Amino acid sequence: YLIVYRKGEAGKADAKRPLAFVHYRFIAQGAFPVLYLFEIQLERSARRRGVGKHLMRMVEVIAKRTGMGWVMLTVFNENVSARKLYMNKLGYRVDETSPSRVGKRGE
Repeated sequence: YLIVYRKGEAGKADAKRPLAFVHYRFIAQGAFPVLYLFEIQLERSARRRGVGKHLMRMVEVIAKRTGMGWVMLTVFNENVSARKLYMNKLGYRVDETSPSRVGKRGE
C-alpha cells in the first residue's frame, strides 16, 4: 500500500485520516512479472490536483525498481475521468488480453 495523509497539525483528527491510497501487488501475468494495481482511491478534495497522477508515477517507480515488466490495472469503461488520467495523461493503453477486446481481434 501507499497511503497519503493530509498535511495537518499533529494531534488533530484530520491529520490522521488518509487523503488517498493505492493497493498493489506483484504478480505473474503468464511468464511476465507485473505490478498489478488493485485499487486507487482519492477523497473528492484530492481529485484533479495531481495526487492521483503522482501516486501512479510512484507506482511506476516501484515497478521499475523491483524488476516488474509493467504496471497493469483495470478500470470500468464508465469511469471516464479515470480512463482519461490513465490513457491521456499517463500513456496507458488497453492490453490485448483485456476482456473489452475479446472478439475484436483482427477487425
